[in-house]
Amino acid sequence: MAEYIDRILLGEAVSHGMVHYEDIMSMPTADVVERKHGKWTLFENDIEQNAYECSVCKDVFVLLEGTPQDNVYNFCPNCGADLRESEGEDGKET
Repeated sequence: MAEYIDRILLGEAVSHGMVHYEDIMSMPTADVVERKHGKWTLFENDIEQNAYECSVCKDVFVLLEGTPQDNVYNFCPNCGADLRESEGEDGKET
């Protein structure tokens, strides 16, 4: 598993003079978890209306009314994926 260190702490150590390998290796690491990103898609079926599927784990959720965005479902309750709609570099939604 990758280890991450605080950029500011490393910058301060470097600005105070020469930093040795041992100094960097002894710096505390952060507990970082990779976040998956996806989107809600309308789940087409003959039984349930207003059903949405997580594009990451494919779990289906039925809402009583509205869309996931209307109900502020920004994350999948099953896998924890970030399902917020975001804007790309060109300003268009992704």
